[in-house]
Amino acid sequence: MKIQFKTIDPNTIKVEDIDLFVCAVGYESRSTYSLQKLRRAGLSDSKLLIFAFQDCDTDECARNNFLSIGIASDSCQKVPYSDSSIGTNKFESEVLRLQSEKIDKGITILVDYSSMPRSLYCKLLEKVFSLRRRDDVFCFSYSHGDYSGTQQAQTAGIDRIGLYSGTPLLDSAGVRSHVIGLGYDSERSKALYSFLDPQNLFVCFSYPKGNETLRQNLYEINDDVLQAASHITHLYVDDFESMIAKLTEIVLDLRKAGTVILVPDGPKPAILAFSILPLIIQANGVTCLKIYRHETAYHRANVIPDKRISGFLVEQF
Repeated sequence: MKIQFKTIDPNTIKVEDIDLFVCAVGYESRSTYSLQKLRRAGLSDSKLLIFAFQDCDTDECARNNFLSIGIASDSCQKVPYSDSSIGTNKFESEVLRLQSEKIDKGITILVDYSSMPRSLYCKLLEKVFSLRRRDDVFCFSYSHGDYSGTQQAQTAGIDRIGLYSGTPLLDSAGVRSHVIGLGYDSERSKALYSFLDPQNLFVCFSYPKGNETLRQNLYEINDDVLQAASHITHLYVDDFESMIAKLTEIVLDLRKAGTVILVPDGPKPAILAFSILPLIIQANGVTCLKIYRHETAYHRANVIPDKRISGFLVEQF
């Protein structure tokens, strides 16, 4: 079965058609934006699957977000930041329950991954690959944050690096190419470049289409890595379909000369595209790494929504 994606505006999905809305409420203000919008439009609380994190009662921003939606964190599904199994198992059980209730009819699931950790939102999408029936609708939506005043993020550092997806070639001749996503943590990007020591460096900037100010900011703070790059391109985070298509073209072209290693960073849609690409391409010698941050060095930023939502449908043929 082949997977493909279709960029859509999640606002076009009718509230009355939604069987389940999945989201995570955390310390970011944007984590409640889509949830509150849908509830105001009439979405029943019985159709909600809300993930909350272990620190939701001790983090002031998270407590305020739960107060704003009027839902107790104890009524939500508690999940750890670093382990996706509890969240994905709960998601699977809810989808299977709905499918059993609508055996001859498709279901509609809307997943807002704006404030989910990578360990969760990537695994939820992978789970959809095996759960989706022909007439089911699975939409992943992303509430964009307001980064207008951002110049340089405090670095999250690097704790360790592991393999996330793909099949490496341990004995491979040819060029070793790294495709690296760049964001606002330029210090970590520089450290990654030094550690990985790529033979061929391909860098990708990710930003919403038409946001030239954000693009320019990203170029300026990542100048050191740019100087070492053989190739530079951009990805539009509000068009997931085009991101997948562009990354596929880049990776397959680089694969002709040797192995390709994807190193994701930047906005969540770009990280998601990088992470699942080896599963879509299914070519030996194409892998994606997972960069584990230093928890002691990580500084949380309360990202507020800029009121734009983008998304994509998961399709199979």
